[in-house]
Amino acid sequence: MKKNLMFAAMLLAVVALMATSSYALPLAVGNSVKFEYVNPHAVGGGPFNVFVNGSSEASFKTFCVEETEYITIDATYFVDSIQDTAKLTGWVLNDQVAWLYTQYYTGAEGDGAGIQEAIWWFTPGARGINNSLVASANAAVAGGWKNNGRVQIFNPVEVVASQEAIIHKQSMLVYVPEPSTMLLMGLGMLGLGLLSRKRRAR
Repeated sequence: MKKNLMFAAMLLAVVALMATSSYALPLAVGNSVKFEYVNPHAVGGGPFNVFVNGSSEASFKTFCVEETEYITIDATYFVDSIQDTAKLTGWVLNDQVAWLYTQYYTGAEGDGAGIQEAIWWFTPGARGINNSLVASANAAVAGGWKNNGRVQIFNPVEVVASQEAIIHKQSMLVYVPEPSTMLLMGLGMLGLGLLSRKRRAR
């Protein structure tokens, strides 16, 4: 019995470690971020690679929320907030934009320029293009797809020391992974492990 409890505790510790390391939010308030184009295109905007805290490897890819705000490639910014609202315009993230970003994030849709144009279609003040991805996003949401916090907006700021100013820049999208998926898988592993040990003990 004591051995089984020790085995269970070890498995749970491994599961917890996997959940926290593999499913942590890729950035936090206060982190420094830099951006680079994934594939520059005529549309402008994303997708962008995001480099967090001086990393030489991109942590994730993102898209612009507001077409009329800007960032400078390779400039250093800081994450002011992570929420469901764009800081400058007050626009609240909707399910259609969250669905579009999820399609790109998960690899279901690789047309970065098309995703950016569709995102801008749903944000106020942006021109955007009513392309096929707009129709797909509307259909997905009409069919019951909901964001449920999986996608959020992060708001970077530029710190201008000479002016003692903090300037809000283009709001961007970030995907918040679901630790529950890893946790459920880990609990399944735990159950199989205990069952296997029980059978061997007979």
